[in-house]
Amino acid sequence: MARKKLKIRVSLPRNVRDQAFHWIMEDATEFFAKKLMSTRLANLLNIRVHVRKTTMCDKTRGQVTLYATGSRRQRDYKIELNYAKGLHQCIETLAHEMVHVRQKAKDQLQYRYNYTTGKIMARWINNPVMPVEEIPYIDRPWEIEARNLQKGLYKDYIEYVRVKHAKANKEEQCKSN
Repeated sequence: MARKKLKIRVSLPRNVRDQAFHWIMEDATEFFAKKLMSTRLANLLNIRVHVRKTTMCDKTRGQVTLYATGSRRQRDYKIELNYAKGLHQCIETLAHEMVHVRQKAKDQLQYRYNYTTGKIMARWINNPVMPVEEIPYIDRPWEIEARNLQKGLYKDYIEYVRVKHAKANKEEQCKSN
């Protein structure tokens, strides 16, 4: 039985035809998925990365849509990135959001809708379920983990690209000699 591959779709803002930016977002998404998850888990996911100019306020760098599925795992993810922040900020924000994708895909982070109170509840790993609004954003354990990992993931990706580029240049020189 053939395994399903990780599906990544990237869309850029209207009237932006930057193939390099598109390729980098696709490559970085695949890199972060491989770095954060097993191949088997990553191959179950569909990730859409939408780079937009106007969907978010200026302070927000990005977001990932996580649904209130309880303990049922989410397979489809939509990540939005703020194009105005530039390429490097988009890559670092993508790293942050991919940590959230891993958290949700591995069932470490669960969102549930409480029909009685009308509130979104969150469970982090094996902690008790709590209303999300009662946990300050800065203190949410899933955000703390994502913030702690994003810079390291960003640096790992930049190094991966540098090595890949150097290897391609070396192969090109060998072919020309």
